[in-house]
Amino acid sequence: MIMKIGKFTVQANLGTGAHSSILQVRRAEDSRTYALKVVNIDEPEDMKFLKQSEHEFAILQKLAHPNIIKAHALETEKAWMFGKVTKVHLLMEFVNGKTMDSARLTLPQKVQAFRLISEALVHMHRRDVLHGDLKPGNVMVGKQGVLKVIDFGLAHTRGDVRDRITGTPEYIAPETVKSKILSERTDLYNFGALMYRSLSNKALQPWINEAGELIEAKVWNKYYKPIEEILPGLAPELCSLVGQCLQADVRNRPERASDAQNVLSVVEERLVTSPEKGLDGLE
Repeated sequence: MIMKIGKFTVQANLGTGAHSSILQVRRAEDSRTYALKVVNIDEPEDMKFLKQSEHEFAILQKLAHPNIIKAHALETEKAWMFGKVTKVHLLMEFVNGKTMDSARLTLPQKVQAFRLISEALVHMHRRDVLHGDLKPGNVMVGKQGVLKVIDFGLAHTRGDVRDRITGTPEYIAPETVKSKILSERTDLYNFGALMYRSLSNKALQPWINEAGELIEAKVWNKYYKPIEEILPGLAPELCSLVGQCLQADVRNRPERASDAQNVLSVVEERLVTSPEKGLDGLE
């Protein structure tokens, strides 16, 4: 049975959450495939999901980069009688691939992915956008070297006032836990945690405890094992970059994403000796 949503034909269900689902759809007017995020608005308190969708769409309209997911349109579906919003449709670029945490990548492919993510970060920060939840599950990789940073639901623009801690515990910077700060360097902490997890397949000790409070540095350090101890022989520059991004003192992290990009470009040039060795080699 063919399922349709307005002008879209549903081809597959890509994922379902508590209040939303992401569908692979085909649009009749151009016969192209898209991802359609459908958010259900069932109760008055669900209107916050409408605001979140509007926020994510507005953030993505500020960005235009080959390694950042594109948002094409935001539409609402309303009840016939009272005009109440019942659904939100966020039409996005479709990526035929997997998230980094479910893809099997070689070391050269990971390093190339890191470099592309750093380029996306450079673009975001130049447009005053802070991702706020960078992690392997929010990066998609696919055939022909495609890589996209996704899920800007927790993103902010520089200077936004934040009233609560958001993000994924393992990836949240200590200053975010302590003071709800979000900055270029908190994104770089997220990025360091992403690289650490992708390379080692080990989770970092979160800086936040179950009560939502900052843990002591000595507790974090007790559980932290530098990447070079887990993976002896890993490129020293890469080990150093991961360690710098994960520094508790923000002043000891790279100043900007372009600093990370420069290091990763050097390591990538050494490891990715042909297109097939990099993300182009993904099947």
